[in-house]
Amino acid sequence: MPEDTSMLRTAEAGLPLSSQKGDGNTPPERRRGDFNALVWRRIKADPEFARAVLAGAARDFLEGDHVTAQLLLRDYVNATLGFEELGRRLGKSPKSLMRMLSVKGNPRADNLCAILKALQEHEGITLTVKAA
Repeated sequence: MPEDTSMLRTAEAGLPLSSQKGDGNTPPERRRGDFNALVWRRIKADPEFARAVLAGAARDFLEGDHVTAQLLLRDYVNATLGFEELGRRLGKSPKSLMRMLSVKGNPRADNLCAILKALQEHEGITLTVKAA
């Protein structure tokens, strides 16, 4: 069963996590950077967690939480193939892909489908939808 990514949702939404509190002297943007680095290391080291992040992003899109989904995909890309390689595979600018997967990003459906397809191929998995 995929690992719960609710901690990722909480952190990406900017809600406080005990691991983000720091010593009170660290600015919030730096704590988020530390958290992202921790997530990236975990994605790199734990293939099951990497698949859970990718599946969690797809689930978030289906549930209408596109911002969290985009940020999860951004973390996944940063920790795995990188935006340069993803851009090469899709024939898109890495900067354009980074913008698409940002908080303010608004990827078109065709771009989103292409990104998800490329990431599934990279991970060697097929995401499926199951009616609940």
